[in-house]
Amino acid sequence: MKKILNSIVIIFSSLIIAIFLWNCQKEISEGNNPVSPKLATITTTAPSPLSTTSLISGGNVTDNGGDSVSERGICYSTSSNPTTNSNKILCGSGNGLFTATITSLVPNTTYYIKAYAINSAGTAYGNQVSLQTQPIDSAKLIFIGGANALYCFNAQNGELKWAKALGALIYTSPCYENGKVYSGCTDGKLYCYDTSGNFKWSVTYGTSSYYFAPTVVNGIVYINNDNYVYAYDAVSGVLKWQFDYNTPFNGYILASLTVYKNTVYASGTNMVALDAITGNVKWNFLTRPIFFKPKVYNNKVYVLDEGLVNQELRVLDATNGIMLWKKVLGYNPNTAISLNIANGNIYLNKGGIIAMDTLDGTIKWTRGGGNVPYAFQGGSSPVVVNGWLHNVQDGYVVITNVNTGDVPASPYGNYAGGIHESDVTVVNGFSYYGTRDIFNSNKGRVHATSISDNGYADLIPGWASTVQGDFRTTPCVVTASGKMYRAGDIY
Repeated sequence: MKKILNSIVIIFSSLIIAIFLWNCQKEISEGNNPVSPKLATITTTAPSPLSTTSLISGGNVTDNGGDSVSERGICYSTSSNPTTNSNKILCGSGNGLFTATITSLVPNTTYYIKAYAINSAGTAYGNQVSLQTQPIDSAKLIFIGGANALYCFNAQNGELKWAKALGALIYTSPCYENGKVYSGCTDGKLYCYDTSGNFKWSVTYGTSSYYFAPTVVNGIVYINNDNYVYAYDAVSGVLKWQFDYNTPFNGYILASLTVYKNTVYASGTNMVALDAITGNVKWNFLTRPIFFKPKVYNNKVYVLDEGLVNQELRVLDATNGIMLWKKVLGYNPNTAISLNIANGNIYLNKGGIIAMDTLDGTIKWTRGGGNVPYAFQGGSSPVVVNGWLHNVQDGYVVITNVNTGDVPASPYGNYAGGIHESDVTVVNGFSYYGTRDIFNSNKGRVHATSISDNGYADLIPGWASTVQGDFRTTPCVVTASGKMYRAGDIY
């Protein structure tokens, strides 16, 4: 009997234990017993260079590991596998995408970067990425138009190297490639000189109602007047092809040309894409004309349309001209002049600055302003360098934070009457520009102003040319390696 009772007790006890374990397992499976948090999951964004001393990167927290992310950011070092004990930049908290700008770096140096995210389980790191900062490629020569002469200055000290009087006034920026500089002129001619000032050739491309800047790419110089687009051999000046814009479109071109991936883009009563080698039409898109040089970025064409009621920014596929999206901007008597793109944003000159997302045109911030120059005569504007916008307004240059629209310092550049009808060109920490005194002819100068990483114009060191003139075109700045900078464009 005792054995039977013991057996019953054992069976009953086993049953109780089994039920207890089953209930525990049930509670765990139903989530009644919280699971310990794990490390977050994060990826690192591929870095992009901003200047010789700065870059942009970031990350994406895709899973918080079961606990809120209290801190996220990026860490970086010149050694592999950086940690938060290395240099780091805090970028808030929580899940999602974030970006960070790293400044005060050493030029021509490889940096290793990881995104990180911290929760109660510890610090999680994303994949390692790396980038070599750009080497210092100092400015060497400045080509600029002043009244009726083409000037060449030493970019290091402002010393005049040579000046060549042309047949009439120069209103548009010169361009440069492979030891030769090209300048349009209101006498209807395109001129070519070498860097020593020796005349090479000139051709007649016809006078126009507006002032169009030449562009040289891969040994071909492109220029237009109101009705024609011309392509000349850069060495000999021989005409390779010409396109009569007016015949198929019954209209006229309103701005300088843009050349991108063997295609020439001209904006007027029709946005037209031409084969850069043959001049054949690839596609065209009907627009209502506006003074705007097309901007092509990441295989998309950005063009402004006057609209029936409101001005519109239209984004087209650069390959076929199909419109991807448009943004209604409203009416503004200060006609939109130009735009530039950087850091995932569109920066549009429109009597001030409008910053928009490149994906759909969502407006991020705006900043009002005064008169802006006719940047269609030179390059893209505003100039975007090292996280700052340089934008000419009312004769001054206003420096603006690209992310917030904040202005950290007083404008610069209003010397001898100010900057007129042109933009600045910024190269490796220096802003180059010409001034014109509208009350006293030939009293303007060419200037170089030092710009620090925090967006302030240092003024010293810098220089002003001893030679005076009416310098009303955007400087074409050539570096020691042969790169050409013109406003916000690099060739």
